[in-house]
Amino acid sequence: MPHQPPKQGTVPCLQKQTLGMVAKRKVFVSSVPSTATASDIMAPFLFCGPIVNVDVHSHKNIAFVEFVNEQSVATVLTAAKGGVKFTVLGQAVNVYQYTPNKSSKPPHNKSSVV
Repeated sequence: MPHQPPKQGTVPCLQKQTLGMVAKRKVFVSSVPSTATASDIMAPFLFCGPIVNVDVHSHKNIAFVEFVNEQSVATVLTAAKGGVKFTVLGQAVNVYQYTPNKSSKPPHNKSSVV
């Protein structure tokens, strides 16, 4: 039987694994000022490690920060738990471990709120 491409709306197993690996390299940021740019959001997290991408949802006041590696996420969450205040444009933001396929509400397994 010839190889069939995946049906629309499905994700091949390898892509699911890749999505899971990316999820481990992301943090969810809430209370982001609606005027914040990706650069504004990136700035307070740079000391935690190299950043691959910042996905800003200004209409929801949230963002997702993707790092190069999982250790950077651990650094962010440890810093937040240790009392480091992350701010964007002078406003304190909340930082959570990213969990895929959640609504715009903060994940139930929030690691820290700053």
